[in-house]
Amino acid sequence: MAAYPLASKLAHENTNLSVLARDGAIIRCQAAPWVAHPATDLAAIKGAFEVVEEEKGEETEKPYPCLLTIGDFKVLGQFLDEFTARGLLVNADGPI
Repeated sequence: MAAYPLASKLAHENTNLSVLARDGAIIRCQAAPWVAHPATDLAAIKGAFEVVEEEKGEETEKPYPCLLTIGDFKVLGQFLDEFTARGLLVNADGPI
């Protein structure tokens, strides 16, 4: 969010403006980082979020920090393909 100070300022002042960035969002004037509940099926959010790797092997009750990946157009295409074309989209290298 730090890369978008003007957008952040406007979103903090206007409830009808949301800003979604890779590391967090401002929605209805409230800023927060992206996190996934510990019980979240990580495969289910794979198309939209990437879990930030933390210390492995440690069971925790804390939420997992995430990054929003839906702004990456290749990831967005794959995400939409799962729901619309059922994996039929291809490019020069094969399936996207």
